[in-house]
Amino acid sequence: GQTVPLHYTKAGKQRVVCGLSWDPPAKGQVDMDLACVIYDADGKPVDGVSGGSSETTDNSGAIYHSGDDDSGRGDRDDEAISVEMASLPDY
Repeated sequence: GQTVPLHYTKAGKQRVVCGLSWDPPAKGQVDMDLACVIYDADGKPVDGVSGGSSETTDNSGAIYHSGDDDSGRGDRDDEAISVEMASLPDY
């Protein structure tokens, strides 16, 4: 429930990436998912992205998800959301 503002501007930063990495437990299965909800200036949700096959890109194409990873295996981020700041519309 915590909000952390990003102090980036379209001119100052071209791309912002948020990544999620986890390792599966020795026994059992854990699937962590990364999602992004986009709000307008009035605080109303207007769009979003997640790892679901039909939800990986927002309507503008400026925010996109790397796709669902349900294994947690590997050395890098298992899931990531990228924001192309220069292409981001004014919501």
